[in-house]
Amino acid sequence: MIIQIFPTFHTALVKRVAEMCERYERPVATWQQAREILQLDMP
Repeated sequence: MIIQIFPTFHTALVKRVAEMCERYERPVATWQQAREILQLDMP
């Protein structure tokens, strides 16, 4: 059940954050920038 819901939730969350970035005139980070900001190792 969770596996089926997660992709839908993830998509909705990404859209919501993108809308917030647009509303507050902030750029959306690329996946590379996000990994750097979060200090995650690059694949």
